[in-house]
Amino acid sequence: MRVRSRRPPDARIAGSSAAPPGGRTCSPRRRPFRFGEATAEDPRTIGETLRGLVDRAPDAIAILAPGRAPLTYQALVRQIDHVREMLNVRGVGREDRVALVLANGADMGVAVLCISDAATCAPLNPVYTESEFEGYFSSLDASVLIAEAAVETPARAAAERLGIAVIDLVPGDDGPAGVFDLRGGGSGPPARPGRAEWTDIALILQTAGTTLGPKIVPLNHLNLTDRAYKKGRCVALGPDDRCLHFMPLFHGQGINMGLIPPLLVGGGVVFSPGFEVDLFFRLLAEFRPTWYTAGPTHHREILSRAGHYENVIRRCPLRFIRSSSGHLSPKVMTELERTFRAPVIESYNTSEAGTLACAPFAPAARRPGTVGLAVPGDVAIMDEAGRLLGADETGEIVTCGASVFDGYEDNAKTNATAFTDGWFRTGDLGSIDADGYLTLKGRIKEIINRGGEKVAPVEVDLALLAHPAVVEAMTFAMPHRTLNEEVGAAVVLECGLRVTEDELRRFARERLALFKVPRRIVVVDALPKGPTGKPQRFGLADKLGLGDAAEAERRRAPRKAQSARTPVEAELAAIWAAELGLEEVGLDEDFFLLGGDSLQAIRMFLRIEERLGKTLSRSILFEAATVEEMARLIEETRPSSCLVPINTEGRHPPFFCVHDGYGHVLNLRHLARRLGPEQPFYGLQTRGLDGREDLFTKLEDMAAHYIDEIRRVQPHGPYYIGGYSFGGKVAFEMAQQLRAHGEEVGLLALLDSHRRGVRQTVPVSVWLKRHAERMSGLALREKVRYLGVRARNMGHLIGRVLRRPVFWMAFCWHRMSGRRLSPRFLHDTNVRASRNYRPKVFEGRTVLFCAELYAWAHPDVHESWNELVKGGVEMRRVPGQHFNLIEEPHVQGLAKELQECLHEAQAQKATTPRS
Repeated sequence: MRVRSRRPPDARIAGSSAAPPGGRTCSPRRRPFRFGEATAEDPRTIGETLRGLVDRAPDAIAILAPGRAPLTYQALVRQIDHVREMLNVRGVGREDRVALVLANGADMGVAVLCISDAATCAPLNPVYTESEFEGYFSSLDASVLIAEAAVETPARAAAERLGIAVIDLVPGDDGPAGVFDLRGGGSGPPARPGRAEWTDIALILQTAGTTLGPKIVPLNHLNLTDRAYKKGRCVALGPDDRCLHFMPLFHGQGINMGLIPPLLVGGGVVFSPGFEVDLFFRLLAEFRPTWYTAGPTHHREILSRAGHYENVIRRCPLRFIRSSSGHLSPKVMTELERTFRAPVIESYNTSEAGTLACAPFAPAARRPGTVGLAVPGDVAIMDEAGRLLGADETGEIVTCGASVFDGYEDNAKTNATAFTDGWFRTGDLGSIDADGYLTLKGRIKEIINRGGEKVAPVEVDLALLAHPAVVEAMTFAMPHRTLNEEVGAAVVLECGLRVTEDELRRFARERLALFKVPRRIVVVDALPKGPTGKPQRFGLADKLGLGDAAEAERRRAPRKAQSARTPVEAELAAIWAAELGLEEVGLDEDFFLLGGDSLQAIRMFLRIEERLGKTLSRSILFEAATVEEMARLIEETRPSSCLVPINTEGRHPPFFCVHDGYGHVLNLRHLARRLGPEQPFYGLQTRGLDGREDLFTKLEDMAAHYIDEIRRVQPHGPYYIGGYSFGGKVAFEMAQQLRAHGEEVGLLALLDSHRRGVRQTVPVSVWLKRHAERMSGLALREKVRYLGVRARNMGHLIGRVLRRPVFWMAFCWHRMSGRRLSPRFLHDTNVRASRNYRPKVFEGRTVLFCAELYAWAHPDVHESWNELVKGGVEMRRVPGQHFNLIEEPHVQGLAKELQECLHEAQAQKATTPRS
């Protein structure tokens, strides 16, 4: 594919007020402060500032990530120069638009820095649908797309349809964090090669518009460096600071706070592959960051697990915590500061202007009810006529200065109203008191801020209007106590046609990212209109009686009776509401659509056992995802089964997947969905989860029982089986037993299943020699980490031996009492069954899907399985690490590889008989 030519620069931004026509104007633009040199006055690009830091501290660490060596500033600058050369060779030069679609992590962060030094970087949310990517690529006028190699994304199909060249980013797994190569794409000389200048557009962000959809916000290097200076000064960032970064890098906060400011002061950034609470604390202990930035939702999740990591918090203190992307409740802020013994800093930011106000660092200087001190000279309050107001007067918040962008791209009409005498109108109401504290009073703009995710109402409108029964649609914001705002919509239907709310939600989910799908869709006879006859979004939630999202759930018109009809329904509804954080839950509300996950499901089951005295299979949510259906199943007596039908439709032979060490299959639902509707998928959960049957203590007995279960669905082979983690060993034994019975196994899939834990007899001399050989090819730091992992494993082994008497006493007590076993006890039981398992050699196609992250710590996993499979094991690397391999977004890579293996195996076999 060729590299698309871009439009001339002067055609991009139209209508902005470069020279105000008169009247009172904003203060002149300041030149940005160059970190490390307080006397510097000349503006510089991000790349130039980093090169200046290399001259002073070349070996200082800039980028860190789990499982990879650190990246120094000198190596970072080399990577920036290397990527610029690779882009120039492919015909990409200064201000060419490069769409970037990558998972969060070090590669994504470094890619943003590299691209901005050679071209214009446009990072996009990886969860967008194909149609959304097409729209964004067109509006951005993207020249090329950069996406991770071997990772399927709808962005590739959208780029191909638009004739946009695709460049594959190949992570350098053996190199330092953030080092990668580029492959593919076009070729030829760029129109403007070489390093970017400070006036060049470095970054493009998208902000949701109120009437015309997403608006493009171009930011040059001056904007970004000046913002970094302001943010760094607010929290006194220095070279000794290190940021723990897990915020999305397609958002302004992830780049403008977590990435650029800490690097421009010579500090470091620790990149996490995503946000997971336990991983957060593990990285806190491993890398010892001095601060992190997050939204209110993340802070609440961190607090929910902080009690389990008190030692980590004490040993690894934070200097401060930053909160943005929504208002943080005083209760959560107080709890954060008490738990971490560090101040929490809030700020008020916009994509167009950066930081407008920041809370004082000292808690005593804060003023409740305000968003902090406004940036002196750059923030003011203006009335509708364009007159600047005095202290404590309420009006529109306006700003100016070097941080403010020059105007929206290709949007002259909006720019004409967005700028007044050089001041940018934010669209928010507020006031500034005599001491400079800024108070927000309301929202003029109609953008929906759903937990930090910005939703353009018109996008949702268009998705709903695509339904044949909808003639009018209006999307609006509903207040929500945890997300701040939730998405709602009102629709008018074609006369004579009927459609349910759930049908419209499913229709919208096919066209929109999940966070944009309305929580409530209300059918009305006519949309409320203002005095001019134009439908109004503002205040629509109150007009429709949906002033609070949780209350809206209670008031929705259900398909069935809303009030509980039995004591079981009433008790279940209360348990669901408490676990999901809602005031009330409707009897016909889907658990997962309400935001529930597998961890909440397990906690919910424990509450049900305590309060109802009922033990439920973890798979019941696949059969009964609503309060009404679950209550019906609880009141029925039904035999339990280890076989859980997750998807029974499709033309392909079924795939049977065994649970992990904790026994349940709720975490397999993402993999089943990603394999597609044509692939039947059955999960195998452990016996005894319902508390009515004994657990298996022998892996061979477990495998034999699971074979009996799958034969009820598929009497004869070829069978396609697999297992995740511990389940891989069970699937391996199932394959052996099936072959012994004369049945054919078409595919055995080991999903990041390590052979460790399986009893092996190896002489000590051989064991020591094997580890010495593996360490010989590692760098010194990797050798130390390798020894640390092995020492930790040895400590776990010694602990298991010491706990063995306690384990058997607890096991006997649980069997006699008939009580439900704890998840930890279930896991220990399966681990012991694994350690007593003696596998034999298997002959058949076996594929090991190995997680990329932390693979260096277990280099023997492929070799150890090779010893047990005649002809060897085929290994495929997939994104992620062990605990998030089957979770979004990493499960996409696993599903793609597994689907390819299934299709290859099925193509070689006859059609599988189905009962």
